[in-house]
Amino acid sequence: MIDHFVIFNKTGTVLWSHSPCHLNGDPVDTLINRVLMEDRSGEKKFISDAYSMQWVFENKLDLVFVVVYQKILQLLYIEELLEAVKRDFVARFPEPIASKLPVDAHLYKERFATLLKNAEMKFVEKQAHKGPRTFGGSRKGKGASSNASGKASASRQNGGKRDEVDTTDDSNDSAGEGKGSQDKFEELQNEVALRSSCTKTMRTGPRKTKNKDNGAKKKTGKQMTKWEDSKLSKKELQDLDYSAQLTAEEEEAQLLGRREAYIGESEDSDADDDLDSDEESDAAVSSGAESDSVVRRAMEAALLRILTPKKSTDVLREIMDAKAAGRAYSIVFVGVNGVGKSTSLSKVCYFLKSKGVKVLIAACDTFRSGAVEQLNQHAKVLDVPLFQKGYARDPAAVAREAVKYGTENGFDCVLIDTAGRMQNNESLMRALAKLVSSNDPDLVLFVGEALVGNDGIDQLVMFDRALADYSDRRDPHRVDGIMLTKFDTIDDKVGAAVSMVYKTGQPIMFVGTGQKYTHLKKLNVRTVLRHLLQ
Repeated sequence: MIDHFVIFNKTGTVLWSHSPCHLNGDPVDTLINRVLMEDRSGEKKFISDAYSMQWVFENKLDLVFVVVYQKILQLLYIEELLEAVKRDFVARFPEPIASKLPVDAHLYKERFATLLKNAEMKFVEKQAHKGPRTFGGSRKGKGASSNASGKASASRQNGGKRDEVDTTDDSNDSAGEGKGSQDKFEELQNEVALRSSCTKTMRTGPRKTKNKDNGAKKKTGKQMTKWEDSKLSKKELQDLDYSAQLTAEEEEAQLLGRREAYIGESEDSDADDDLDSDEESDAAVSSGAESDSVVRRAMEAALLRILTPKKSTDVLREIMDAKAAGRAYSIVFVGVNGVGKSTSLSKVCYFLKSKGVKVLIAACDTFRSGAVEQLNQHAKVLDVPLFQKGYARDPAAVAREAVKYGTENGFDCVLIDTAGRMQNNESLMRALAKLVSSNDPDLVLFVGEALVGNDGIDQLVMFDRALADYSDRRDPHRVDGIMLTKFDTIDDKVGAAVSMVYKTGQPIMFVGTGQKYTHLKKLNVRTVLRHLLQ
Protein backbone atom coordinates (compact mmCIF):
# COMPACT_ATOMS: atom_id res chain seq x y z
CA MET A 1 0.00 0.00 0.00
CA ILE A 2 2.94 2.33 0.60
CA ASP A 3 5.50 3.20 -2.09
CA HIS A 4 8.48 4.35 -0.03
CA PHE A 5 9.67 4.64 3.56
CA VAL A 6 12.86 6.45 4.53
CA ILE A 7 14.63 7.32 7.79
CA PHE A 8 17.28 10.06 7.72
CA ASN A 9 18.85 12.54 10.10
CA LYS A 10 18.82 16.31 9.79
CA THR A 11 22.36 16.36 8.38
CA GLY A 12 21.13 14.45 5.31
CA THR A 13 22.40 10.93 6.07
CA VAL A 14 19.91 8.21 5.08
CA LEU A 15 19.93 5.58 7.83
CA TRP A 16 17.43 3.20 6.27
CA SER A 17 15.00 3.12 3.33
CA HIS A 18 12.54 0.70 1.80
CA SER A 19 10.95 1.05 -1.67
CA PRO A 20 8.35 -1.59 -2.58
CA CYS A 21 7.51 0.43 -5.72
CA HIS A 22 9.49 2.55 -8.14
CA LEU A 23 8.97 6.29 -7.57
CA ASN A 24 8.44 8.76 -10.38
CA GLY A 25 10.75 11.67 -9.64
CA ASP A 26 12.01 12.41 -6.14
CA PRO A 27 9.06 13.39 -3.90
CA VAL A 28 11.16 13.15 -0.71
CA ASP A 29 13.61 15.72 -2.09
CA THR A 30 10.66 18.00 -2.88
CA LEU A 31 9.40 17.56 0.68
CA ILE A 32 12.80 18.52 2.10
CA ASN A 33 13.22 21.59 -0.11
CA ARG A 34 9.68 22.95 0.07
CA VAL A 35 8.62 22.01 3.60
CA LEU A 36 11.34 20.87 5.98
CA MET A 37 14.03 23.38 4.96
CA GLU A 38 11.51 26.23 4.94
CA ASP A 39 10.41 25.56 8.54
CA ARG A 40 6.92 24.50 7.50
CA SER A 41 7.27 21.29 9.47
CA GLY A 42 4.10 22.09 11.41
CA GLU A 43 2.13 20.70 8.47
CA LYS A 44 1.01 17.09 8.84
CA LYS A 45 0.75 16.13 5.18
CA PHE A 46 2.33 17.22 1.89
CA ILE A 47 1.24 16.37 -1.67
CA SER A 48 3.69 16.40 -4.59
CA ASP A 49 2.48 15.30 -8.02
CA ALA A 50 0.89 11.85 -7.57
CA TYR A 51 2.22 11.23 -4.07
CA SER A 52 1.17 12.06 -0.53
CA MET A 53 3.78 12.22 2.22
CA GLN A 54 3.51 12.13 5.99
CA TRP A 55 6.35 12.36 8.48
CA VAL A 56 7.28 12.41 12.12
CA PHE A 57 10.32 13.80 13.98
CA GLU A 58 12.52 12.42 16.71
CA ASN A 59 13.84 15.77 17.89
CA LYS A 60 16.20 14.40 20.54
CA LEU A 61 18.11 12.38 17.94
CA ASP A 62 17.49 14.73 14.96
CA LEU A 63 15.76 11.97 12.98
CA VAL A 64 13.01 12.26 10.35
CA PHE A 65 10.72 9.36 9.40
CA VAL A 66 8.91 9.81 6.06
CA VAL A 67 6.36 7.58 4.33
CA VAL A 68 5.30 8.05 0.68
CA TYR A 69 2.10 6.65 -0.86
CA GLN A 70 -0.30 7.37 -3.72
CA LYS A 71 -2.40 10.46 -3.05
CA ILE A 72 -5.57 8.75 -4.27
CA LEU A 73 -5.35 6.38 -1.29
CA GLN A 74 -6.80 7.21 2.13
CA LEU A 75 -4.50 5.32 4.51
CA LEU A 76 -5.73 6.15 8.01
CA TYR A 77 -3.11 4.03 9.79
CA ILE A 78 -0.06 5.99 8.58
CA GLU A 79 0.36 8.05 11.76
CA GLU A 80 0.26 4.92 13.91
CA LEU A 81 2.79 3.22 11.60
CA LEU A 82 5.19 6.17 11.82
CA GLU A 83 5.06 6.23 15.61
CA ALA A 84 5.56 2.46 15.84
CA VAL A 85 8.56 2.50 13.49
CA LYS A 86 10.06 5.47 15.33
CA ARG A 87 9.89 3.73 18.71
CA ASP A 88 11.16 0.42 17.36
CA PHE A 89 13.99 1.80 15.22
CA VAL A 90 15.35 4.03 17.99
CA ALA A 91 15.32 1.12 20.44
CA ARG A 92 16.99 -1.35 18.03
CA PHE A 93 19.76 0.77 16.50
CA PRO A 94 21.15 3.22 19.07
CA GLU A 95 24.77 2.83 17.90
CA PRO A 96 24.21 3.52 14.15
CA ILE A 97 22.03 6.49 15.07
CA ALA A 98 24.70 7.92 17.36
CA SER A 99 27.49 7.34 14.83
CA LYS A 100 25.27 8.48 11.91
CA LEU A 101 25.95 5.31 9.93
CA PRO A 102 23.43 3.64 7.56
CA VAL A 103 21.69 0.46 8.70
CA ASP A 104 21.74 -2.57 6.41
CA ALA A 105 18.40 -2.66 4.58
CA HIS A 106 17.92 -6.41 5.17
CA LEU A 107 18.41 -6.09 8.94
CA TYR A 108 15.21 -4.12 9.36
CA LYS A 109 13.16 -5.21 6.34
CA GLU A 110 11.32 -8.09 8.04
CA ARG A 111 10.69 -6.10 11.21
CA PHE A 112 9.28 -3.21 9.18
CA ALA A 113 6.97 -5.60 7.31
CA THR A 114 5.71 -6.88 10.67
CA LEU A 115 5.05 -3.36 11.97
CA LEU A 116 3.24 -2.46 8.74
CA LYS A 117 1.07 -5.58 8.96
CA ASN A 118 0.28 -4.89 12.62
CA ALA A 119 -0.76 -1.32 11.84
CA GLU A 120 -3.04 -2.52 9.04
CA MET A 121 -4.58 -5.25 11.22
CA LYS A 122 -5.24 -2.84 14.10
CA PHE A 123 -7.02 -0.49 11.73
CA VAL A 124 -9.13 -3.33 10.31
CA GLU A 125 -10.03 -4.51 13.82
CA LYS A 126 -11.08 -1.00 14.84
CA GLN A 127 -13.35 -0.77 11.82
CA ALA A 128 -14.80 -4.22 12.56
CA HIS A 129 -15.55 -3.36 16.20
CA LYS A 130 -17.43 -0.26 15.15
CA GLY A 131 -19.97 -2.37 13.26
CA PRO A 132 -22.66 -1.10 10.91
CA ARG A 133 -24.84 1.82 11.86
CA THR A 134 -28.20 1.05 13.40
CA PHE A 135 -31.40 2.45 11.96
CA GLY A 136 -31.82 4.69 14.99
CA GLY A 137 -28.37 6.22 14.42
CA SER A 138 -29.12 7.15 10.81
CA ARG A 139 -30.80 10.32 9.62
CA LYS A 140 -34.01 8.50 8.71
CA GLY A 141 -34.07 6.77 12.10
CA LYS A 142 -33.76 10.08 13.91
CA GLY A 143 -36.58 11.46 11.76
CA ALA A 144 -38.80 8.49 12.59
CA SER A 145 -38.06 8.92 16.28
CA SER A 146 -39.01 12.59 16.19
CA ASN A 147 -42.20 11.79 14.26
CA ALA A 148 -43.11 9.15 16.83
CA SER A 149 -42.68 11.56 19.71
CA GLY A 150 -44.77 14.12 17.84
CA LYS A 151 -47.52 11.63 17.27
CA ALA A 152 -47.39 10.56 20.91
CA SER A 153 -47.91 14.11 22.09
CA ALA A 154 -50.76 14.52 19.63
CA SER A 155 -52.39 11.37 20.95
CA ARG A 156 -52.15 12.67 24.52
CA GLN A 157 -53.80 15.94 23.49
CA ASN A 158 -56.64 14.13 21.75
CA GLY A 159 -57.37 12.16 24.97
CA GLY A 160 -56.74 8.79 23.46
CA LYS A 161 -59.04 9.26 20.50
CA ARG A 162 -56.76 6.98 18.55
CA ASP A 163 -58.31 4.00 20.32
CA GLU A 164 -61.76 4.92 18.97
CA VAL A 165 -61.12 3.63 15.47
CA ASP A 166 -63.99 2.39 13.35
CA THR A 167 -63.81 -1.29 12.59
CA THR A 168 -64.05 -2.48 9.01
CA ASP A 169 -65.73 -5.47 7.47
CA ASP A 170 -64.05 -8.84 7.36
CA SER A 171 -63.89 -8.54 3.60
CA ASN A 172 -61.36 -5.74 3.96
CA ASP A 173 -59.10 -7.62 6.42
CA SER A 174 -56.73 -8.88 3.77
CA ALA A 175 -56.43 -5.46 2.17
CA GLY A 176 -55.84 -3.77 5.53
CA GLU A 177 -53.26 -6.25 6.80
CA GLY A 178 -50.37 -3.99 5.71
CA LYS A 179 -52.00 -1.01 7.43
CA GLY A 180 -52.48 -3.03 10.58
CA SER A 181 -48.82 -3.96 10.83
CA GLN A 182 -47.85 -0.37 10.18
CA ASP A 183 -50.26 0.79 12.91
CA LYS A 184 -48.78 -1.70 15.37
CA PHE A 185 -45.29 -0.42 14.59
CA GLU A 186 -46.44 3.17 15.17
CA GLU A 187 -48.19 2.18 18.41
CA LEU A 188 -44.98 0.60 19.70
CA GLN A 189 -43.05 3.74 18.82
CA ASN A 190 -45.63 5.89 20.58
CA GLU A 191 -45.51 3.69 23.66
CA VAL A 192 -41.72 3.98 23.84
CA ALA A 193 -41.94 7.76 23.42
CA LEU A 194 -44.61 8.00 26.14
CA ARG A 195 -42.58 5.93 28.59
CA SER A 196 -39.44 7.99 28.00
CA SER A 197 -41.39 11.22 28.47
CA CYS A 198 -42.97 9.98 31.69
CA THR A 199 -39.81 8.77 33.39
CA LYS A 200 -39.18 12.18 34.97
CA THR A 201 -41.07 12.40 38.25
CA MET A 202 -42.94 15.55 39.08
CA ARG A 203 -42.21 17.48 42.27
CA THR A 204 -45.13 17.67 44.70
CA GLY A 205 -45.64 19.74 47.81
CA PRO A 206 -44.40 23.18 48.70
CA ARG A 207 -40.95 24.39 47.69
CA LYS A 208 -38.32 24.09 50.36
CA THR A 209 -37.27 27.36 51.90
CA LYS A 210 -33.73 28.11 52.85
CA ASN A 211 -32.98 28.65 56.50
CA LYS A 212 -31.25 31.99 56.65
CA ASP A 213 -30.05 31.37 60.19
CA ASN A 214 -28.29 28.15 59.26
CA GLY A 215 -26.89 29.63 56.06
CA ALA A 216 -25.25 32.58 57.77
CA LYS A 217 -21.49 32.33 57.67
CA LYS A 218 -19.53 32.74 60.82
CA LYS A 219 -16.97 35.51 60.79
CA THR A 220 -13.53 34.02 60.92
CA GLY A 221 -10.66 35.70 62.66
CA LYS A 222 -7.09 36.13 61.50
CA GLN A 223 -5.31 32.85 60.94
CA MET A 224 -2.27 32.27 63.10
CA THR A 225 1.03 32.29 61.24
CA LYS A 226 2.75 28.95 61.30
CA TRP A 227 6.54 29.05 61.47
CA GLU A 228 8.63 26.08 60.39
CA ASP A 229 12.18 25.33 61.46
CA SER A 230 12.50 22.20 59.33
CA LYS A 231 14.49 21.96 56.07
CA LEU A 232 12.97 22.93 52.73
CA SER A 233 11.34 20.13 50.82
CA LYS A 234 12.48 19.24 47.31
CA LYS A 235 9.38 20.79 45.77
CA GLU A 236 9.82 24.05 47.72
CA LEU A 237 13.47 24.23 46.67
CA GLN A 238 12.54 23.75 43.00
CA ASP A 239 9.99 26.54 43.27
CA LEU A 240 12.68 28.86 44.60
CA ASP A 241 15.50 28.11 42.14
CA TYR A 242 13.21 27.63 39.06
CA SER A 243 14.47 24.10 38.42
CA ALA A 244 11.03 22.48 38.40
CA GLN A 245 9.80 21.38 34.97
CA LEU A 246 6.48 22.71 33.75
CA THR A 247 3.64 20.28 33.36
CA ALA A 248 1.88 19.97 30.01
CA GLU A 249 -0.99 22.16 31.28
CA GLU A 250 1.37 24.88 32.52
CA GLU A 251 3.35 24.85 29.29
CA GLU A 252 0.12 25.06 27.27
CA ALA A 253 -0.90 28.13 29.28
CA GLN A 254 2.42 29.83 28.45
CA LEU A 255 2.10 29.03 24.73
CA LEU A 256 -1.56 30.09 24.68
CA GLY A 257 -0.67 33.61 25.79
CA ARG A 258 1.87 33.98 23.00
CA ARG A 259 -0.53 32.40 20.52
CA GLU A 260 -3.32 34.87 21.32
CA ALA A 261 -0.92 37.80 21.00
CA TYR A 262 0.34 36.58 17.64
CA ILE A 263 -3.07 35.76 16.15
CA GLY A 264 -4.24 39.23 17.17
CA GLU A 265 -1.51 40.66 14.97
CA SER A 266 -1.77 38.28 12.03
CA GLU A 267 -5.37 36.95 11.93
CA ASP A 268 -3.92 33.65 10.69
CA SER A 269 -3.34 30.56 12.81
CA ASP A 270 -1.59 28.16 10.43
CA ALA A 271 1.84 29.68 10.91
CA ASP A 272 1.17 29.93 14.64
CA ASP A 273 0.56 26.17 14.87
CA ASP A 274 4.06 25.66 13.49
CA LEU A 275 5.46 28.20 15.94
CA ASP A 276 3.88 26.27 18.82
CA SER A 277 5.47 23.01 17.68
CA ASP A 278 8.86 24.70 17.26
CA GLU A 279 8.65 26.18 20.74
CA GLU A 280 7.74 22.85 22.29
CA SER A 281 10.66 21.10 20.58
CA ASP A 282 13.26 23.83 21.13
CA ALA A 283 12.51 24.99 24.67
CA ALA A 284 13.01 23.06 27.89
CA VAL A 285 10.72 25.34 29.85
CA SER A 286 11.23 25.88 33.57
CA SER A 287 8.63 27.02 36.02
CA GLY A 288 8.32 30.42 37.65
CA ALA A 289 9.24 33.80 36.19
CA GLU A 290 11.91 32.26 33.96
CA SER A 291 9.41 30.29 31.86
CA ASP A 292 8.04 33.34 30.05
CA SER A 293 11.51 34.43 28.95
CA VAL A 294 12.32 30.90 27.75
CA VAL A 295 9.13 30.74 25.67
CA ARG A 296 9.87 34.22 24.31
CA ARG A 297 13.37 33.20 23.22
CA ALA A 298 12.06 30.02 21.60
CA MET A 299 9.38 31.96 19.70
CA GLU A 300 11.92 34.56 18.59
CA ALA A 301 14.16 31.79 17.23
CA ALA A 302 11.22 30.19 15.37
CA LEU A 303 10.15 33.53 13.84
CA LEU A 304 13.73 34.25 12.85
CA ARG A 305 13.95 30.92 11.02
CA ILE A 306 10.71 31.64 9.13
CA LEU A 307 11.55 35.22 8.11
CA THR A 308 15.22 34.68 7.25
CA PRO A 309 15.45 34.25 3.44
CA LYS A 310 16.48 30.79 2.27
CA LYS A 311 18.00 32.24 -0.90
CA SER A 312 19.77 35.40 -1.99
CA THR A 313 17.68 38.58 -2.10
CA ASP A 314 20.47 40.72 -3.56
CA VAL A 315 18.80 41.88 -6.78
CA LEU A 316 21.74 44.12 -7.74
CA ARG A 317 24.19 41.22 -7.73
CA GLU A 318 21.85 39.09 -9.84
CA ILE A 319 21.45 41.96 -12.33
CA MET A 320 25.23 42.24 -12.64
CA ASP A 321 25.50 38.46 -13.19
CA ALA A 322 22.90 38.65 -15.98
CA LYS A 323 24.74 41.59 -17.52
CA ALA A 324 27.97 39.61 -17.50
CA ALA A 325 26.11 36.82 -19.32
CA GLY A 326 25.07 39.29 -22.04
CA ARG A 327 21.35 39.49 -21.33
CA ALA A 328 18.86 41.78 -19.60
CA TYR A 329 17.54 40.86 -16.15
CA SER A 330 13.71 40.77 -16.11
CA ILE A 331 11.32 41.35 -13.20
CA VAL A 332 7.55 40.74 -13.47
CA PHE A 333 5.18 42.49 -11.04
CA VAL A 334 1.90 40.62 -10.33
CA GLY A 335 -1.00 41.23 -7.97
CA VAL A 336 -4.69 42.08 -7.66
CA ASN A 337 -6.37 45.27 -8.85
CA GLY A 338 -5.48 48.53 -7.15
CA VAL A 339 -2.76 47.13 -4.92
CA GLY A 340 -0.13 49.53 -6.28
CA LYS A 341 1.87 47.50 -8.81
CA SER A 342 2.70 50.44 -11.09
CA THR A 343 3.72 52.64 -8.15
CA SER A 344 5.82 49.84 -6.68
CA LEU A 345 7.44 49.27 -10.07
CA SER A 346 8.39 52.95 -10.25
CA LYS A 347 9.92 52.80 -6.75
CA VAL A 348 12.04 49.78 -7.72
CA CYS A 349 13.00 51.59 -10.92
CA TYR A 350 14.19 54.61 -8.92
CA PHE A 351 16.15 52.35 -6.56
CA LEU A 352 17.90 50.52 -9.41
CA LYS A 353 18.57 53.72 -11.36
CA SER A 354 20.17 55.30 -8.28
CA LYS A 355 22.55 52.30 -8.16
CA GLY A 356 23.67 52.85 -11.75
CA VAL A 357 21.46 50.22 -13.40
CA LYS A 358 20.16 50.97 -16.90
CA VAL A 359 16.41 50.25 -16.67
CA LEU A 360 13.68 49.72 -19.26
CA ILE A 361 9.97 49.73 -18.31
CA ALA A 362 7.62 47.43 -20.27
CA ALA A 363 3.88 48.28 -20.31
CA CYS A 364 2.22 44.85 -20.46
CA ASP A 365 -1.06 45.92 -18.86
CA THR A 366 -3.11 45.85 -22.05
CA PHE A 367 -6.49 45.53 -20.25
CA ARG A 368 -6.92 48.56 -18.01
CA SER A 369 -7.64 51.84 -19.75
CA GLY A 370 -5.00 54.44 -18.88
CA ALA A 371 -2.41 51.92 -17.65
CA VAL A 372 0.07 52.77 -20.42
CA GLU A 373 -0.38 56.52 -19.87
CA GLN A 374 0.20 56.09 -16.12
CA LEU A 375 3.47 54.27 -16.71
CA ASN A 376 4.46 56.88 -19.29
CA GLN A 377 4.15 59.60 -16.63
CA HIS A 378 6.39 57.63 -14.25
CA ALA A 379 8.88 57.02 -17.05
CA LYS A 380 9.08 60.75 -17.85
CA VAL A 381 9.65 61.72 -14.21
CA LEU A 382 12.29 59.02 -13.75
CA ASP A 383 13.88 59.70 -17.16
CA VAL A 384 13.56 56.05 -18.16
CA PRO A 385 12.43 54.74 -21.59
CA LEU A 386 9.05 53.00 -21.85
CA PHE A 387 8.44 50.02 -24.13
CA GLN A 388 4.74 49.81 -25.08
CA LYS A 389 2.58 48.43 -27.87
CA GLY A 390 -0.72 50.01 -26.89
CA TYR A 391 -3.80 48.03 -25.92
CA ALA A 392 -5.59 44.89 -27.19
CA ARG A 393 -2.30 43.04 -27.60
CA ASP A 394 -1.18 39.74 -26.10
CA PRO A 395 0.73 40.77 -22.94
CA ALA A 396 2.99 37.70 -23.21
CA ALA A 397 4.09 38.78 -26.69
CA VAL A 398 4.67 42.38 -25.53
CA ALA A 399 6.84 41.15 -22.65
CA ARG A 400 8.84 38.91 -24.99
CA GLU A 401 9.51 41.79 -27.38
CA ALA A 402 10.45 44.08 -24.48
CA VAL A 403 13.03 41.66 -23.08
CA LYS A 404 14.47 41.14 -26.56
CA TYR A 405 14.62 44.90 -27.14
CA GLY A 406 16.29 45.44 -23.77
CA THR A 407 18.97 42.82 -24.43
CA GLU A 408 19.73 44.15 -27.93
CA ASN A 409 19.98 47.78 -26.76
CA GLY A 410 22.19 47.24 -23.73
CA PHE A 411 19.66 47.60 -20.90
CA ASP A 412 20.60 45.92 -17.64
CA CYS A 413 17.07 45.33 -16.31
CA VAL A 414 13.54 45.19 -17.75
CA LEU A 415 10.65 45.91 -15.35
CA ILE A 416 7.44 44.30 -16.65
CA ASP A 417 4.10 45.70 -15.46
CA THR A 418 1.04 43.41 -15.67
CA ALA A 419 -2.69 43.95 -15.35
CA GLY A 420 -4.30 43.58 -11.95
CA ARG A 421 -6.61 40.59 -11.66
CA MET A 422 -8.58 38.80 -8.98
CA GLN A 423 -7.08 35.53 -7.87
CA ASN A 424 -10.24 33.53 -8.72
CA ASN A 425 -10.52 34.81 -12.33
CA GLU A 426 -9.41 31.73 -14.24
CA SER A 427 -9.10 33.29 -17.72
CA LEU A 428 -6.90 36.16 -16.50
CA MET A 429 -4.82 33.84 -14.32
CA ARG A 430 -4.21 31.62 -17.35
CA ALA A 431 -3.03 34.67 -19.31
CA LEU A 432 -0.62 35.56 -16.49
CA ALA A 433 0.69 31.99 -16.32
CA LYS A 434 1.27 32.13 -20.09
CA LEU A 435 3.24 35.39 -19.75
CA VAL A 436 5.46 33.93 -17.02
CA SER A 437 6.00 30.51 -18.60
CA SER A 438 6.73 31.82 -22.11
CA ASN A 439 9.20 34.51 -20.99
CA ASP A 440 10.71 32.79 -17.92
CA PRO A 441 11.60 36.02 -16.06
CA ASP A 442 14.41 36.11 -13.53
CA LEU A 443 12.13 37.33 -10.74
CA VAL A 444 8.35 37.18 -10.21
CA LEU A 445 7.35 39.68 -7.51
CA PHE A 446 3.93 39.46 -5.88
CA VAL A 447 2.76 42.93 -4.79
CA GLY A 448 0.34 42.91 -1.87
CA GLU A 449 -0.93 45.25 0.80
CA ALA A 450 0.35 44.76 4.32
CA LEU A 451 -3.03 45.84 5.74
CA VAL A 452 -5.37 43.23 4.29
CA GLY A 453 -4.40 40.32 6.56
CA ASN A 454 -5.96 37.01 5.54
CA ASP A 455 -7.14 38.39 2.18
CA GLY A 456 -3.55 39.13 1.19
CA ILE A 457 -2.47 35.65 2.27
CA ASP A 458 -5.24 34.08 0.20
CA GLN A 459 -4.29 36.21 -2.82
CA LEU A 460 -0.64 35.19 -2.58
CA VAL A 461 -1.40 31.49 -2.20
CA MET A 462 -3.84 31.43 -5.13
CA PHE A 463 -1.50 33.42 -7.41
CA ASP A 464 1.32 31.00 -6.61
CA ARG A 465 -0.94 28.00 -7.21
CA ALA A 466 -2.30 29.40 -10.48
CA LEU A 467 1.21 29.93 -11.89
CA ALA A 468 1.88 26.25 -11.19
CA ASP A 469 -1.48 24.82 -12.31
CA TYR A 470 -1.87 26.78 -15.56
CA SER A 471 1.74 26.61 -16.71
CA ASP A 472 2.63 24.48 -19.73
CA ARG A 473 6.09 23.72 -18.35
CA ARG A 474 7.10 20.63 -16.41
CA ASP A 475 8.84 22.79 -13.78
CA PRO A 476 6.53 25.84 -13.54
CA HIS A 477 7.91 29.24 -12.55
CA ARG A 478 6.11 30.33 -9.39
CA VAL A 479 6.23 33.43 -7.19
CA ASP A 480 9.87 34.21 -6.30
CA GLY A 481 9.41 37.03 -3.81
CA ILE A 482 6.98 39.36 -2.06
CA MET A 483 6.70 43.14 -2.04
CA LEU A 484 4.43 44.68 0.61
CA THR A 485 2.93 48.14 0.18
CA LYS A 486 1.66 50.51 2.91
CA PHE A 487 4.05 48.94 5.40
CA ASP A 488 4.33 52.24 7.25
CA THR A 489 0.64 52.18 8.29
CA ILE A 490 0.43 48.83 10.06
CA ASP A 491 2.18 49.75 13.35
CA ASP A 492 2.75 46.49 15.23
CA LYS A 493 0.31 44.44 13.11
CA VAL A 494 3.06 42.74 11.11
CA GLY A 495 1.92 39.16 11.67
CA ALA A 496 0.52 38.93 8.10
CA ALA A 497 4.07 39.28 6.80
CA VAL A 498 5.08 36.18 8.76
CA SER A 499 2.10 34.22 7.42
CA MET A 500 2.84 35.20 3.81
CA VAL A 501 6.44 34.02 4.06
CA TYR A 502 5.34 30.84 5.84
CA LYS A 503 2.67 29.95 3.25
CA THR A 504 4.95 30.11 0.19
CA GLY A 505 8.44 29.92 1.65
CA GLN A 506 9.41 32.98 -0.42
CA PRO A 507 11.14 36.04 1.09
CA ILE A 508 9.90 39.61 1.36
CA MET A 509 12.16 41.50 -1.06
CA PHE A 510 10.93 45.08 -0.56
CA VAL A 511 8.44 47.03 1.54
CA GLY A 512 6.81 50.32 0.57
CA THR A 513 6.79 52.91 3.36
CA GLY A 514 5.20 55.94 1.70
CA GLN A 515 4.07 57.63 -1.52
CA LYS A 516 7.38 58.96 -2.80
CA TYR A 517 9.90 57.16 -5.02
CA THR A 518 12.39 57.09 -2.16
CA HIS A 519 9.96 55.33 0.20
CA LEU A 520 11.24 51.82 -0.48
CA LYS A 521 13.14 49.66 1.98
CA LYS A 522 14.48 46.17 2.42
CA LEU A 523 12.72 44.19 5.15
CA ASN A 524 14.52 44.29 8.48
CA VAL A 525 13.80 40.98 10.20
CA ARG A 526 14.86 42.25 13.62
CA THR A 527 12.40 45.14 13.36
CA VAL A 528 9.55 42.74 12.62
CA LEU A 529 10.53 40.57 15.59
CA ARG A 530 10.61 43.59 17.88
CA HIS A 531 7.08 44.59 16.84
CA LEU A 532 5.72 41.06 17.18
CA LEU A 533 7.24 40.34 20.59
CA GLN A 534 6.83 43.71 22.26
